[in-house]
Amino acid sequence: MFEIKFGLIISERWGSQVVVRRRFRKAVERKFTWVRIPPPPPQMENQLDIIKLPPSRWAELKELRLTSLQTDPDAWENTYTSASLYSDELWKSRLQTSWDDQGCTNFFAEVNGKIVGTVGAIWSGGKLAHVATIVSVYVLPEYRRQGISEALMSHITNYLQDKKFIKLKLFVVSSQTNAYEFYKKLGFKEVGRLEKELLSEGKYSDEIIMERFLDE
Repeated sequence: MFEIKFGLIISERWGSQVVVRRRFRKAVERKFTWVRIPPPPPQMENQLDIIKLPPSRWAELKELRLTSLQTDPDAWENTYTSASLYSDELWKSRLQTSWDDQGCTNFFAEVNGKIVGTVGAIWSGGKLAHVATIVSVYVLPEYRRQGISEALMSHITNYLQDKKFIKLKLFVVSSQTNAYEFYKKLGFKEVGRLEKELLSEGKYSDEIIMERFLDE
């Protein structure tokens, strides 16, 4: 019997330590060459970056959105079937509009080079120029409960605050209780409810309106 310590093979403490070590070492030296075992490589830390996707990376947006429509179909107004029919040009144009901040923007969570989540905002002008609506909040299931949703929301909130928006609002489906509680923790308050707003597979869902003021 033997064990590994400090990258070297040594004997266990059987009986007299001195005698056993000498006998073991002599037997090993006759048959084997002592080698140093290298330590295991360090584990790579997950690197999270919040970025904007250029239009050239439209395929990653498409993949993420279609995945979201499969994993969380109740959270979206459209369906996987309809979105899967969108042309490549439509996906490209959506990213281009977001890239140019033409009434909307989107940010993406990238972990070690993989797009794992997103958040967006849309706005208009005139009397609503101070209001932005948060949309498309999503993180892949296997990356949840790691602070990515919080990082996305923090990033877009700071971005919108820098652009002088005063009020944020969003809509959350009543069946998405975890999302509702998440937004409450971020300071959003329920201000209204659209009853039976959505119909999916014969089942109605309410849409809850929530808002938050950035100057409070």
